[in-house]
Parts: sequence; structure tokens; C-alpha cells
Amino acid sequence: MSSTRIWILVLTGVAFLAGTASGVLLERTQDPAPEIPFQDYRDRIVARYELEPIRARALDLLLVDYQRKLEEVEARYQPTYQAAMEADLTALGIQYEVLLRDKVLHAAAREQYAKDALGTPPASSTSRSSD
Repeated sequence: MSSTRIWILVLTGVAFLAGTASGVLLERTQDPAPEIPFQDYRDRIVARYELEPIRARALDLLLVDYQRKLEEVEARYQPTYQAAMEADLTALGIQYEVLLRDKVLHAAAREQYAKDALGTPPASSTSRSSD
């Protein structure tokens, strides 16, 4: 093979690799992290119940799914009155409250969460144990 052909192949390979690398980097900068719905609520739950990062991530996923389901219910009832979707919204709220309490919070925080949900003033400190 002649030296001209080798140089052409090398330059083509370098251009291909540079294009691939810049495409990957550009894609990463243009794809922002998904926005977590109910951010204030999420932050309060994470702080109040001292959630570990894995449980905080579970809460994020739960809230994203809850938001999606809320939008589905609202879209289904958009042409009708608010009262027509009240039963579905109530059932959805109860379902996700149970998921939050039983699947996201650690065992020691569940009793306090139940009290908070009922409007009972919080205790002076919440003891924690690992699940």
C-alpha cells in the first residue's frame, strides 16, 4: 500500500473518532436531567425523614410516576367537570401515599409520617434505624 493511502486512512479514522467523541459530548450537554415534580415536597420529605440517597431516588421515581398518572387522569376528564375526576384523584393520592409510606420511608419514620399526615405535631426528635 502506498504511503498516500495510509495517510488518507489515518486521517479518515481520526476524523471519524473526533466526530464521534464530539457528538457524544454534545449530546451529554444538551440532555438536561429530568425535572422532579413536586420539588419542594420532595425536599421536605428527604430532609424530614433523613432519606438515604437510594431512598431519595426511589422517591424521585415515585413522584415522576405520580405526576404522569395525574396528567393522565386530568387529560381523561378535561372536557368534564372537576367533580367527575375527584374520586380518581382521591384514589390515586391514597395509592401513592401508601407507596411512599411503605416503600420509600424507612421503618422508623413510618409512624411519624402517619402522625404528620393526620396533622399531629411532630415529636422533638425522630429516631432512625436501618431497614
